[in-house]
Amino acid sequence: MTVPEFSGKIGIERLAHIRTEALTQETSYAVEASILYSESVSGFQFDYLWYPNTQHRRLFVFFSGDALRKTNNPPVFQRWSWARHFPGSCLFVSDPSLYLNPDLGLAWYSGTTDFDPLPVISERVGHIAQQLGLAQSDIYAYGSSGGGFAALRFAALNDDVGALAINPQTSISAYKSSNVEKYYSTCFSGLSRVEMTNKFPLRTSLLALSEKLRGKRIVLAQNTEDTHHLKSHFTPFCTAMGVPADHAPDDSRLRRLFFTVEGGHKKAEDSETFQKIIALVNAGI
Repeated sequence: MTVPEFSGKIGIERLAHIRTEALTQETSYAVEASILYSESVSGFQFDYLWYPNTQHRRLFVFFSGDALRKTNNPPVFQRWSWARHFPGSCLFVSDPSLYLNPDLGLAWYSGTTDFDPLPVISERVGHIAQQLGLAQSDIYAYGSSGGGFAALRFAALNDDVGALAINPQTSISAYKSSNVEKYYSTCFSGLSRVEMTNKFPLRTSLLALSEKLRGKRIVLAQNTEDTHHLKSHFTPFCTAMGVPADHAPDDSRLRRLFFTVEGGHKKAEDSETFQKIIALVNAGI
């Protein structure tokens, strides 16, 4: 199994061939073709790109990292080109906060001062699982970088859901990027990193959610060439989870995979690492 070298972000400009449909109570996910669904909740637009797979009884929920707004306009979905490689149906979720600022490419699905989008996404995923007869344990959240942060926070909010995270930030305020200030300025009235950590710990830090994440089915894959995330995100998160910051794919407390790809954080996981992650899913983690 060989996946594309890049993580396959796709914006609305390249989705003209996909059928679009507004979400309603009558929406059926038992379809054979891809559909772009949209709905408005609390003034925010939620967009979901649906890729059905009737051969496997699993649901993968995808969260995106930086949308790179110079080339993509929302909705933006990551790993769309990988969908056929996953043993289950795929739901790609765009971050609704991207609509708030034409320059905002990363919002970690953590919303604004007054609104958290993940409970809305959780409810939508629950509807899909119920309609398809899937258990919570059949659901896996998947993402890298800021999408990995969202995948882990999604798992913290949903019992029995697994999380597959690649090079994730584990504390937004610890991320060495101007994307942090852009997000806080757009969605939280310009609060500082320290203020955000103090006022919104459960929205900005997975360390604050470590108690809820313990015992979860988690695969955390880290590129050793991505030294910032290795030292400032992977290692503190492992400490908070009570495990060593090492390669330990068989540790059920937190399955940790190291891989080495030149290019550091800008590169997606390679095919070998992807295969290891999927093998763990197929083994029932």
